[in-house]
Amino acid sequence: MSVHQRLVKIFGHKITRLLWQAYVIYLAVSILIVTPLLNWAGAAIYQQQTGRVLSYNLISFNPFTLAITLHHPKDRNPDNSRFWAAQKIQVNPSLLQTLLRFTPTLDAVELTQVKVAVSKSSANQWNFADILEHQARQLQQETETTAPANIPPLVIHRITLGIQSLEFSDASREDVFRTSVDELEFVLQDFSTVKDAGQPYYLRARSSGGELVWQGNVSVKRGSSDGQLSLKNISLQPAWQYFKPYLPFTLREGALDFTGTYAVDWQSALSWSITDSRLVFKQLDLRSRSSEKTSRLGFSRLSLDNLRVASPTQLLEIEQVSLDGLSIASWSEADRIGLVQMLTPTLPENASARAVKSDDSAAWNAYIKAIQITGAVEWQLAELNQHSFTIAPLELHLTDLRTNGEIAAPFRLAATIDAQTTVTIEGDINPLTLNGSMATDLRNLPLTWVNPLLQPYLNAEILAGDLSVQTQLTLRDAAPVGLISAGTVAGFGLRPLASPDELIRWEELAWQDTRVDLDHQHIELPLVTLNGFDSRFVITKEGTTNLQTLFPDIEKETEKAPAEPAAVNAGEPATPWEFTLQKFALNNASFRFHDESLTPDFTAAVQHFTGELTGLTSDTQKLAAFHFKGDVDGYAPVTLHGKTQPFLAQPKLDATLNFENMDLGGFSTYSSTYAGWRIDRGLLTANLHYRLADGRIVGDNHIVMDQLQLGERVRSASAMDIPLRLALALLTDENGVATLDVGISGRPDDPSFDISKVIWAAVRNTLMKIVTAPFNLLANLVGADEDLGEIKFNSGSTQLLSNATRKLTLLEDALSKRPQLRLEARGQYDVVTDTRGLRAARAKAILLAEGLTNDDLKKKTPAWQKQITAQYRRLDIPHDKSLSVDEQYAAWLNTFPVTGEDLRRLAVERSVTVKQFLVEHLKVSNDRVLVNAEINCSREKACTSRTVVFDLSETVQ
Repeated sequence: MSVHQRLVKIFGHKITRLLWQAYVIYLAVSILIVTPLLNWAGAAIYQQQTGRVLSYNLISFNPFTLAITLHHPKDRNPDNSRFWAAQKIQVNPSLLQTLLRFTPTLDAVELTQVKVAVSKSSANQWNFADILEHQARQLQQETETTAPANIPPLVIHRITLGIQSLEFSDASREDVFRTSVDELEFVLQDFSTVKDAGQPYYLRARSSGGELVWQGNVSVKRGSSDGQLSLKNISLQPAWQYFKPYLPFTLREGALDFTGTYAVDWQSALSWSITDSRLVFKQLDLRSRSSEKTSRLGFSRLSLDNLRVASPTQLLEIEQVSLDGLSIASWSEADRIGLVQMLTPTLPENASARAVKSDDSAAWNAYIKAIQITGAVEWQLAELNQHSFTIAPLELHLTDLRTNGEIAAPFRLAATIDAQTTVTIEGDINPLTLNGSMATDLRNLPLTWVNPLLQPYLNAEILAGDLSVQTQLTLRDAAPVGLISAGTVAGFGLRPLASPDELIRWEELAWQDTRVDLDHQHIELPLVTLNGFDSRFVITKEGTTNLQTLFPDIEKETEKAPAEPAAVNAGEPATPWEFTLQKFALNNASFRFHDESLTPDFTAAVQHFTGELTGLTSDTQKLAAFHFKGDVDGYAPVTLHGKTQPFLAQPKLDATLNFENMDLGGFSTYSSTYAGWRIDRGLLTANLHYRLADGRIVGDNHIVMDQLQLGERVRSASAMDIPLRLALALLTDENGVATLDVGISGRPDDPSFDISKVIWAAVRNTLMKIVTAPFNLLANLVGADEDLGEIKFNSGSTQLLSNATRKLTLLEDALSKRPQLRLEARGQYDVVTDTRGLRAARAKAILLAEGLTNDDLKKKTPAWQKQITAQYRRLDIPHDKSLSVDEQYAAWLNTFPVTGEDLRRLAVERSVTVKQFLVEHLKVSNDRVLVNAEINCSREKACTSRTVVFDLSETVQ
């Protein structure tokens, strides 16, 4: 049978004819009715759902596969720009599966070469805002007329979405922002709203060299999804470009990688988790956009490994955070910090109003098992003359960081600054309470760095010095409440700005186990040691000192500054700090003195000064004791000891300073200037005892000068106007030792009080007292309480009285104790009494020659009376017979002539008599007693007293 015959037989069958007719009708209906209806309904349904007109070339219907294909659909925005477009959208229903499952089933849904453009206009309107408004209106109408419906049953065996480009632009900004994601592919298999089992899906996208892969399973019925997400080399530039108007930094480079597993359940309440995740930021480079000063933040890699987060437990867990190649470059000036300014965004004005605060954010906790940071920092400090510090390497290790505060997190920070200073901080901190403890170790910090900070307070610069300090800190609420410290400041040197020479330096200042209790406001220093201290005090040629300009004029600075209102203390007075220094040890210190105002310069030094201060405390009931010893210029011992309490409102001090056998030859420059004499030789020993109590200082200065010998006289306008050689002769004993005791007193709170001026004035007054009353000093030497400076005589007589010989004996004893003294004996007379005395002596000689005896003269016997009458009658004068014998005697005496020369001779003879007694009887050296024959009646008592007076002025050998 031929083929033709077979076809005729088949189609000639009745059932076959019916089927064929039905098929032809089905094709006709599909072509003539279904296809036009789909082309009309597609646009109508889209418009009903979106309020927009959907344009397309054709909606075709495949009657064999039942596939519906929408060709080249487009949706345009109201401004006629494209919202989205596709090459085709195809839906392939499965009639058989639908009938068998009683569930609408699609074999496939496919969208190819989709292009989406999401944009925001300059008026801050999204290009899909009209769609949202249309749907909101529909939703409101449906809510009012119908009850909420369950998810309709639907099965789709395969959904394929191919997005050629996903564009985004924002014209509401100053600079229009544009970005896109290209080649996005999404595949979902066996999608079902009726199956419990999840259906696999796959999403893949590429953009700017980055790739996103998202795959897993989703179950609509069960309301859950799980899968894996992978982001590879995703550039951060688009995100930065979008937020650029609000960010003060430029992102030059940066990308991220992410891999992880997720699970989401939204059936009853939203629950989600991410596990086995890793987030990596790579090659980040941020630069500040400010033209004033630049800051930079970057790193090669920031990795968050084994990241786990779950909403049911509200816990974020990270196995390790690693930050490698950290690079920071920034600056700070006062309260401005460049890095903070660079990372602080400028939010829109209404950003705070739009911010949403999470009520349960506080319930979330985090646990990071380990954090490791390595890198370098460059930091410029304006306060340190724009010094730029290089901190490299910088390492931070932190473990077991729990934000719930269950345990403290151990950490360790290590850094090297400018290749010489090392810093190590190690301890633990509770991230919730911010309580913790740490040990810090700072080594070799150059103190020259702080010179700019000294300028407002000190006109000096630190030339050298390294600080090393180790500290144990206890923290509460991030604030230190206690510390234990030990450290050193080594090789320190300080120079005034106005001087080329150092003011102070030391080898090492060290402290041990220093404890500071900030809660109880107590400081305790068991031991502070200062080794090799050296200071230099200089008086310049202009008479100023190297200390005068050391401190700025605070008063002037205060006048310039605006006055601040006085604080009103409404509460209790502040609790004072307690302070205890158990021991301060000073080893091998030197205190140098240089006076350039003298010619030649004067230099002296206290050296090898060693000792200790113990028990210095703020407890005002206790006194600190100190004892130091050293030498002057390497040979003369010096000691300082005593007790003090400086923390009293009126401090206490009881101090004794002793110098022994200082060579006075070196002080010749000072003696020339201020005493008018050079010093040839001599030794000085001084015992200075000073007491300060109740605001008053009292000092006893015991000065001993051994074998002091003055040199030539020097004219000086600054010299004291006192007979210094006489004063020294009066003070110098038979062993060549001169002793001077000078007391001073005053009130240090008196603005006019100057201890050096007070001491100098006291010395001058003491010397003046000695030279103006020298015989009082001589009398004191021999225990006498009378004036040894004059010898009295009877009228007209040169004979020594018994009292005179006694006084001369005392005077000789005093002279033996002061071998440098030379006496000048000046005889004096009384014109009245000595004239009568000389006349009486002549009359006595005549009467004795007439045969009278001394007894007759003394008792005025009749023989004396007879002789007086006879002598009166022999006078060549008118005689008065009524005169008594005594009157006749007086008249006879008046006839004896006594001249001024007679009186001067009497005065000289008296001084000679005194010298003879001292030299011949008391064995005083002849050259130590001089007779002064000068009679000057203008001098006090010169012609009105019968004495020999001694003078010591200008008579020292």
